[in-house]
Amino acid sequence: MLTSRLLGFCLSLFILASALLPVGASAHSLVATYVTWGVDEYELFGLTKVEIAKQFKDILGFDEQDSRIFFVGYNRAGFGRPGFLVTFASGKVAAIRRLFIDGGGCHILGPTFTTKKEALNFMIQGLSAQPNRSAKDQARLVEARKKLAALTG
Repeated sequence: MLTSRLLGFCLSLFILASALLPVGASAHSLVATYVTWGVDEYELFGLTKVEIAKQFKDILGFDEQDSRIFFVGYNRAGFGRPGFLVTFASGKVAAIRRLFIDGGGCHILGPTFTTKKEALNFMIQGLSAQPNRSAKDQARLVEARKKLAALTG
């Protein structure tokens, strides 16, 4: 009963917020922007579940439905595990979006990518916007630009 009341309250807030937003606007607080996680969307494109499990052993895991990949070492109480929502086609990752879960259990989603090029652009724009990148993030940015150039080349 408490769960249904909470769901009803959340739905009411969503409807109210949607009605108050100007046409074409979005609730920016619910849209995930780029955050350095150490694994980016482009790295998962075209991989099978077995390849992901092998390549990202002890870093990424799958939920029961295999539609969500999560970071195994990150599970704060009440926040859930951040990760990626994935769609497989012919057994390989064909679409992906990042997923945060906040302290209230709300899912905050990033954009959906259907190509490695889109995911690389997202990463490059996100890292480029960070003024105080670590040396590791700077190297990741350089590598991402090379990979994008090779795709568009």
